[in-house]
Amino acid sequence: MQIPTGNADAERPSRYLQLFPRTRHVEIPNAGHVINLENPVGFNAAVSAFARHPQGAAASLFSHIVSPCP
Repeated sequence: MQIPTGNADAERPSRYLQLFPRTRHVEIPNAGHVINLENPVGFNAAVSAFARHPQGAAASLFSHIVSPCP
């Protein structure tokens, strides 16, 4: 499972990450709560990378667009 959020979103996914500890959180830069509209390139890159490599192997391919959250 992957939870993408915008870096300017006031709602953080901490509750979901606690419920699903094996979930990957991807923070999309230059986006708030509606990331697919505010940064469609970053959102599409995150979703595409996850669809191709759900275990996270491709996360570094999109590091210039999508920044994994610590």
